[in-house]
Amino acid sequence: MKTKYFVITIVLLFWAINPVMSQNRYTYYVHIQNKDYIPAISDSKDKDGIVTASSKINSFNRVLEKSRFYEFIQAFPTAHTDWLREVYYVVCDNDNLERDMNEFQKSIPLIEQLCEPILTGDDPDDPIYTRGDMADLDLINASKVW
Repeated sequence: MKTKYFVITIVLLFWAINPVMSQNRYTYYVHIQNKDYIPAISDSKDKDGIVTASSKINSFNRVLEKSRFYEFIQAFPTAHTDWLREVYYVVCDNDNLERDMNEFQKSIPLIEQLCEPILTGDDPDDPIYTRGDMADLDLINASKVW
């Protein structure tokens, strides 16, 4: 009887977690020069964590509708240069956002997809370090952050 409940619990847990884990999220920096293209973002997120984005430009709204946005915020709001204040941090489910926004290059000259770090393992790959000649790095536990 306990086994039956355990199996049912595991199945339900997997079913509940699976949609969350299967969502791909892509992160971008988007430089928007023309203020009319800056979308108004809904103050609240829906149950899936999605925000609504809508700009003053109808053709750009059609591009925005192709994606589900999790974040669309000003990346550097306190920057000293206008250029940096025009950059937005965007998280969405569209890995083709660069291609989709390509037709708006005059108003959106830069869209850069951010990459995730690739963890390669726990062992440093520096041959001098692995020989044990770097006692000072052992002193500060450098291998833990390598």
